[in-house]
Amino acid sequence: MNQQLPSKLPKSVSILALLVFIFCSFQLSADTDCGPIERLEFSNGHEMTTISDNGVYYIDDLPEHFYLDLIIHGASQSVKYRVEDLSTHQTYTIVENALPYTYPAGNHPWNLGIGTFEVKVSSYKFDYAIGKCESLTFKFTIKEGSEPCTADAGTLHAYSDKVTLVGDSVEISAAEDGNQVVPEGYSKLFVLTMGESLLIKGVNAEPVFDITEPGMYTIHTLVYDGREGSANFLDLSVVGPETTGVDVLNIVIENGLCASLDVAGAPVYVEACTADAGTLHAYSDKVTLVGDSVEISAAEDGNQVVPEGYSKLFVLTMGESLL
Repeated sequence: MNQQLPSKLPKSVSILALLVFIFCSFQLSADTDCGPIERLEFSNGHEMTTISDNGVYYIDDLPEHFYLDLIIHGASQSVKYRVEDLSTHQTYTIVENALPYTYPAGNHPWNLGIGTFEVKVSSYKFDYAIGKCESLTFKFTIKEGSEPCTADAGTLHAYSDKVTLVGDSVEISAAEDGNQVVPEGYSKLFVLTMGESLLIKGVNAEPVFDITEPGMYTIHTLVYDGREGSANFLDLSVVGPETTGVDVLNIVIENGLCASLDVAGAPVYVEACTADAGTLHAYSDKVTLVGDSVEISAAEDGNQVVPEGYSKLFVLTMGESLL
């Protein structure tokens, strides 16, 4: 009687299967914390713009030579990108096994042009997209050109265009006219300048400033993008003791930033108070009332200061209360 021998796998296949088994067993036993997906960015390694779901972006405003970069906290070992061009329904899939997790792979620049895209990103515990952790889907549109700049500082007016410095300081302030436009994510700041050169003397969240020396001052409104990494980021750390409003305006213009400065602003003249009543002395410090009345008088000591346009008046009071 013929015996049927059991079939055997080739030796090389058996060794490969054993290695795969050992590899998977080791990997599955590893204590790997994937960590959450934090965000997806347009990035070039130096500049970045966070991608929001259903966001609209203009290609000229994005970082030069950008790619998609997935930011994850934890010990994920690989990431899979599935990118679909929603106009052609063509899909592109890649797996990245090393940081940074980018699309296209290896930090290569974005190569799908403009349009609307759906990107599904998935993180994995192990290399080669093994051991799925988390998936998120983003939909965004990339358009040609640059986004129109809608930032507008508007106008404001001073409560008083002339104030007098009495003592150590005086407050000057202005009211907004309600015609500002502050785009989403932008900030608003009030800038105080002095003189014709518009030397910057201070900034404040409100159009109110304390002045300690006389001169011509102007309160301006600045609407700007203060988010680091934004294509329109205006770095105000460059403002120093000698910086003028014109310097800030030149930074905006020369770098093509979307920002707005109300150059005319609200001017306020702060004058020093030179008025001085001086002193005087009575011709007699004691007189006698005889009959219905008596005249009292005094002489000026010549140390009064009456500024141009001011008036001088003598006031008679009575008693300790100076009625």
